Amino acid sequence: LKELSDRIFRSVKVMTNLIEDILSLAKMESGNMDLDLKPSNVKATVEAAIELLTPIASEKNLSLVLQDDCF
Repeated sequence: LKELSDRIFRSVKVMTNLIEDILSLAKMESGNMDLDLKPSNVKATVEAAIELLTPIASEKNLSLVLQDDCF
């Protein structure tokens, strides 16, 4: 139950970030947004996405693999 609730929490967080990104894109396209560029950890983001999508991929007999040489 804890694992399921953690997965749901992560999914909600990812979807919330996606909605925020879409709204930010709309602001950028309308010219109403100032950008605050800062470094981010792309590898950690991809790892989190893989962790979230692995159960879905497994249901379809697929596997997700992160190659370390990509980062």
